[in-house]
Amino acid sequence: MDTTAPSSEAVSCPEICFSQRRSRLRYCDSPEPKLGGKPCEGERSQAEDCSSRCTVHGRWGEWSSWGICNADCVSVRQRLCNNPPPRNGGRPLQRRL
Repeated sequence: MDTTAPSSEAVSCPEICFSQRRSRLRYCDSPEPKLGGKPCEGERSQAEDCSSRCTVHGRWGEWSSWGICNADCVSVRQRLCNNPPPRNGGRPLQRRL
């Protein structure tokens, strides 16, 4: 009799992405093959990346170079919220510098 045990529950992706992968295992024990029985078919384990699901909040990038002074002798530079940019529901920086 060939049987495939159900898969274990996948470990959820962490909220803070210390680990960027999750995995699950299944065991060939329902029943275990005996007396010439065939092992279970298919993969014993599965893994997938979590990084596409991780919430990443935006942080400031580097400052740009100073611009040329205008007629009022004012020069401007900027920095963007791109180090990293927010993704998957992450918050952009709201404050102006």
